[in-house]
Amino acid sequence: MRAITDDGDGVTLNAVRCIGCGLCVSTCPSGALTLVRKFEGVQTEIPDTLFETWRTIALDRANVKRS
Repeated sequence: MRAITDDGDGVTLNAVRCIGCGLCVSTCPSGALTLVRKFEGVQTEIPDTLFETWRTIALDRANVKRS
């Protein structure tokens, strides 16, 4: 499951899967999304580079554990 899903009737955000990359914010056609800092202990480490962002997304989609 991705962080954001569209079921046709609406859009749902799974905050646990969000890695904070901001891609959804920059591509939202209505501008309705913003990034909000997660509570301490729930935060996912934000990748330093675009490569690491895409790697994290790919691993999450494949449900692979990161080491």
